[in-house]
Amino acid sequence: AKKKKLEIVTVNHALLEAEQNILKKLGLPYLNRHYQNVLEIKPKIQSIKFVTLGEIAKFKKVIPKKDIPILLGAILSKSQFLVTLDRKHFLGN
Repeated sequence: AKKKKLEIVTVNHALLEAEQNILKKLGLPYLNRHYQNVLEIKPKIQSIKFVTLGEIAKFKKVIPKKDIPILLGAILSKSQFLVTLDRKHFLGN
């Protein structure tokens, strides 16, 4: 991404979740490094603001509710790949 060979797309939900997890599990120095990485990579933030409840309901049987914004962001951005460290909820689906 730093060499502009691919575009990184995320949603605000993912950034906030990463921020909370990094701070909780690794501490402030790692959170500061995360912020630097985000600023360098300059990801596109995919809006999921106008997603309907009906669209959200389609995914409730597939993945946990907290992960639906991640999947919706990938779908709405027409991403070719979904990269996640969440093996528990995404790998088996």
